[in-house]
Parts: sequence; C-alpha cells; structure tokens
Amino acid sequence: MRPPKWTPGPWRLGDDATGKPLTIWAAEPGVCITSVFDNRMGDDTPPMTNAKGNARLIAAAPELYDALREAALQIEYLHDKFDHTGSGEGVLARINAALTKARG
Repeated sequence: MRPPKWTPGPWRLGDDATGKPLTIWAAEPGVCITSVFDNRMGDDTPPMTNAKGNARLIAAAPELYDALREAALQIEYLHDKFDHTGSGEGVLARINAALTKARG
C-alpha cells in the first residue's frame, strides 16, 4: 500500500477572516487545507447547512481514513480466522476501494 500524499492530520475547522467560507486548517500552524463555500455565490443569506456539513466532513478526513484503514485490517483478520462464508468480502472491497480512491 502506497503511503498517503496529503497533509498530515488532524485537521480543524475554523472560519476565515471574512466569516463566509469555512476553512479547514492543518495541525501545522498556518497551513490551510481548503475553504468550503455556500453554493449560492454572492448571496449572503443563511443557512449554510450543506457547506458546514461538507467542511466538517473534509476536516474529519484524516481521522476517517485512519479509522477505515484499521477497520479493514480487523475485517481481514477476522475473516481469515473465523469467517469462511465470504460475508465480509463485499464490505471489505468497498472499504479498500474508498481507501484507494483517497490515496489517488
């Protein structure tokens, strides 16, 4: 498995100076990962529910990746040791596809 090629986590969510976009910051000071904007460009009216949810999901990405990778290892172990019916293969394939997509 190739090592990840992204800024190490944890990432945190915080508004930028304007307060409009939600900005995701790396643990390393001053490193901005990205900003998420409401899809209503030029419209300052609330709510920004989807934008805030998207930003929270992006900010959690490093921890989600690590947890999913650990879950895959546990499923592989349990499958090899106990499950000879193949019941975990579908979910394991989906997990591995998601991890591969994240790694690029």
